[in-house]
Amino acid sequence: MTTAVSTFEPRWASTPGDSIRAILERRGWTADDLADELGIGDPATRRLIQGETEISEDLASKLAACLGGSAKFWLTRERQYRESLFWLSADQLAQQMPIAQMVQLGWIAKSESWREQAKLGLEFLDVENAEEGAALVAQASSNTHYRASDTFSSDAVTLAVWLRKAQLEAAQLDVADWSAQELRAQLDKIRALTKEADPAVFVPALQRIAGRAGVAVVVVRPPKGAALSGAALTGMGGRRIIALTARHLSDDHFWFTVFHEIAHLLLHGAEETFIDDFGVGADAAGSAAIEEEADSFARDALVPRGTGQLHGLTGRGPTKRDVLRLASRAGVAPGIVIGQLQHAGVLQFNQLNTLKRRYKWDGSSLRT
Repeated sequence: MTTAVSTFEPRWASTPGDSIRAILERRGWTADDLADELGIGDPATRRLIQGETEISEDLASKLAACLGGSAKFWLTRERQYRESLFWLSADQLAQQMPIAQMVQLGWIAKSESWREQAKLGLEFLDVENAEEGAALVAQASSNTHYRASDTFSSDAVTLAVWLRKAQLEAAQLDVADWSAQELRAQLDKIRALTKEADPAVFVPALQRIAGRAGVAVVVVRPPKGAALSGAALTGMGGRRIIALTARHLSDDHFWFTVFHEIAHLLLHGAEETFIDDFGVGADAAGSAAIEEEADSFARDALVPRGTGQLHGLTGRGPTKRDVLRLASRAGVAPGIVIGQLQHAGVLQFNQLNTLKRRYKWDGSSLRT
């Protein structure tokens, strides 16, 4: 018969001071008595007992001489305490991450050990410790332009996780050197992709076209708490990245976000990070101007003014035939026109939605 052996992983940290206090109680000593024996003064002794002072080799020898045990014992006790603090802080960070969803999506492995799960969290973020992880989260939140939403908001840790996954996937794509001129030259080809119904076809095609301009396009399913549509940023190795979440799972929103993020790369500086629909307020006035410029670029790129008739439909209720005619002239899917008319207030958000294409998630893959 095989007996399972479980590893004891206490989710707490015991300072060497706990052992010191136990010995003092047995001997009837006070902290002042210990200070006299160690010769390091009262304040230093009290910090030692509280775990605020690390035990050096010299101090370990003094503890061994006056309290018993060996210097190695006290050094081992110190090392175990510091390791416990390390893992507790790593665990605290991991508990803020959407670990269950990351496991479900195959981003990390599942572990029954809380320490191993914390380790996997650190490795995913590519940080050495929780302090570096916290700095990464702060950087993801603070060095970012936000397109704010009045309804939704993204948890800062979840945002950092999603951005990290987007960068990891983008690093796997083969792209040319960044060229704003080439990206502009590809806009018509990208717009034409809106007529393709199947994400399994148009996502790889979009990646190939954008890749010629040095842009890595990835579609990354967002964990709960990441209420965003997409991002434009510079990733590892200086490559430009457009990361998409397919939020709302409709073609009008997907393709508007694509061109919105293209606008950020072309108009607003590729070295910065732009998060779309991340509901934590940034500089409201500055962000509003930037986002409106990107919105305007996306509207005009999808339905060029030369095709003409989008605003001409505002005086009456557009019919399905009107929409199909305009979509044909613009060279886009009808759902794109529906989305623009709805946001312009020409149509209600529940009108003509049957012309929109809908998507769904199959694990980490976007499907029809």
